[in-house]
Amino acid sequence: MKRSLGFLFVMNLADISLTKYLCKLGATELNPVIKHLLGMGFSWALLFKVVMAGLFVVSAHYLHKKSTIVKPLITYLNLFFVTLIFYQIYGIYLLK
Repeated sequence: MKRSLGFLFVMNLADISLTKYLCKLGATELNPVIKHLLGMGFSWALLFKVVMAGLFVVSAHYLHKKSTIVKPLITYLNLFFVTLIFYQIYGIYLLK
């Protein structure tokens, strides 16, 4: 479980980093919260992602023994983020 949660946290950091790069290439952020935070500066968006992902990871770590839904949820979220990262890499390929 710790490895899956760590992977999820790293995928969140990769997501925000690739999002910043894609925006520099001319892409548009679709998430209105992240779009607003990126407008204020990358540091704000990064801080938001670190805090939110960190809170989720810590909560999931403590809840996974009490709830049977946490482990499948982490698996699906990791799959979602891997798909998103591949999508972003493909977007970089198209915009270059």
